[in-house]
Amino acid sequence: MDFFSPEQLLAKYQTQIAVVGATRQYRYIDLAKRVHEILRTANLVKPYIVVVGEQSIDFICRFLAIHVAKKIPIVVNRHDLVQIEQLLEKIAGYWQFMDDLNAAAITREIPKGKRAANLLFLGMTSGTTGNSKVYQRDWASWCHGFTACREVFALDQYTCLATPSPLTTSLGMHTLILSLYLGKQFYLDTTVNRSKEDGNLILFTVPTMLSQQLASSLQVTTKHFFDIAAGIVTCGGELTQTLVTQWRAEHPTQNFYELYGSSETSLVAWQKIVFQKQPGCVGQLFAGVQLAFKETCVQVKSPYVFQGYLGETRQRTDFVQTDDVGCFKNERLFIWARKSEVINHGGNRLYPREIENLIAELVEEVVVFGVPDAVYGEKVVAIVRGQNSRKKLQARLARSLPSYKLPQEYLFVKHIPRSLDQKISRTKLVNLYQQGEWS
Repeated sequence: MDFFSPEQLLAKYQTQIAVVGATRQYRYIDLAKRVHEILRTANLVKPYIVVVGEQSIDFICRFLAIHVAKKIPIVVNRHDLVQIEQLLEKIAGYWQFMDDLNAAAITREIPKGKRAANLLFLGMTSGTTGNSKVYQRDWASWCHGFTACREVFALDQYTCLATPSPLTTSLGMHTLILSLYLGKQFYLDTTVNRSKEDGNLILFTVPTMLSQQLASSLQVTTKHFFDIAAGIVTCGGELTQTLVTQWRAEHPTQNFYELYGSSETSLVAWQKIVFQKQPGCVGQLFAGVQLAFKETCVQVKSPYVFQGYLGETRQRTDFVQTDDVGCFKNERLFIWARKSEVINHGGNRLYPREIENLIAELVEEVVVFGVPDAVYGEKVVAIVRGQNSRKKLQARLARSLPSYKLPQEYLFVKHIPRSLDQKISRTKLVNLYQQGEWS
């Protein structure tokens, strides 16, 4: 399809199961019926329609209905609502809430420079490195990406797709629309128990979810989505060798993949992992991806990149600047850190993941970050979930690293704070540290 057409998709797959909820299943023809019921009562008159993303059939049908009405969805979470006018300042007067029955129609055209072609939706970045931004995702970029995902993750062998990531995130939305595009079954609820008979399932998730699942599996005996999945694709964080080893011990037969990308770049690199993973390696490039490096930060050009942040339009021939520090060697991409995560300790540039990978051999979970320090510029802090002592952790690090890379402080906690989409934000950890959270 040259543009996103829910009508074509729903008509193409008709009686096949489209969405599986906690209590019932919905066919593609059922979605079409609900979409038209929504449109009979909705008053969608402005170009952009704000809809709150939820793990529900209602949200999915609302998203599709907005497209059937030839409008552009803006997918937000409930926490975004308190600053929605500020976030959408660049299109003030051109948006409305989904349920606003009194919205006045826009009679003038959206000014040039405030619109991008063939938008699929507007979404919010996770804000793990600062404030959230509104990004523009167009249909062509993800349509190209769906073809690539179908090939590299061998999706034809699966009947079901699922993700525990919220549908307000790019991973959640990508999994949902990929599933609909391929005529698969999309599972809305990944927290309830399922059986092997539910179908051949591939799960798209973030590495921290795998860590949490390993921890919780020690207390439960029932099988959940992570256990019954025939395939796992992780993205949105580094997959460490320690986590690979732990996961493979519990799930030796799963097809196991790592995907590297972001809301802005979408697909960049991927790899299938058996038991070993090179430190920092995120795999080979997807077809059509080109890289450049500016001050060691990765720049990406590909058919899959976004259409810029709200209020701007960009050409797909332009490189997208990322915040990731890395290199490309032997046909593989290596990511060492986000630029904002690099610790300046006494003039030395330290990459947190190098330290984390060693500590992770001895504990359940660890995050290393830098906090302002009057003497060294930044001191190295490790927040740890696990039983080992500082003495043992320091001894392990001292066997592999010079003394200036060893943490000056360890924080032993029962849980490490995460964002709503279960990502680790070192910016948030620094703020909590400075506020005295672990004093």
